[in-house]
Amino acid sequence: MTESMKVIMYVAVISILSEILLGEELDKEDWDELGDSLGFLGIEISEFMSEGDSMLVVLQKICQEFGAISITQDILDEIRKQDQLV
Repeated sequence: MTESMKVIMYVAVISILSEILLGEELDKEDWDELGDSLGFLGIEISEFMSEGDSMLVVLQKICQEFGAISITQDILDEIRKQDQLV
């Protein structure tokens, strides 16, 4: 997975976390959004889910799998380029 793809994935994760931190109830749409974001990267959300896992546990598994990232200008430029292709 390229660093720019990791950034896209982490943006999706942060979006879900912000909803959790704001005390919003997570629903099927939130799971679908995360699944769609991962699907865009060729990853199935089911790879990270076990029966009964909460959204936080799934997010933790995803972050552990892909590790830390340092966002550089080159990565941002690559994301902009990919965005223009879509």
